[in-house]
Amino acid sequence: MIGAIITGITSLATGWMEDKRAKSKAKAEHEIKQLAAVTDYDTEALRQKQHSWSDEYLLLVHTFPWWGYIIPSEGLTERLDLLWNKMDTIPQSWWVIYGGMVISTFGLRFMAKKIIK
Repeated sequence: MIGAIITGITSLATGWMEDKRAKSKAKAEHEIKQLAAVTDYDTEALRQKQHSWSDEYLLLVHTFPWWGYIIPSEGLTERLDLLWNKMDTIPQSWWVIYGGMVISTFGLRFMAKKIIK
């Protein structure tokens, strides 16, 4: 009788330990799959950017206003000053979308994670 009780308790403990081990293994496999998915996304994004001009385009868009001040033209300087002043009136939703485009194009997803948190 005592042997049967001990055997029952031992089998319960063994079953509990195996269940816990299986849950830990499943969790670890899930985390590995998540990391692989992120890596696959980044790799694919880099592969797609080899034939894209988006990096160069945004570089030109961001540096053109600075080049405009180097060119000796009074009219151009006035227009650039007007551009900087108008940027204060752009809605925040536009800046969020624009920031997302820049973060995505230059591969700065880690910045987006920090901003969102």
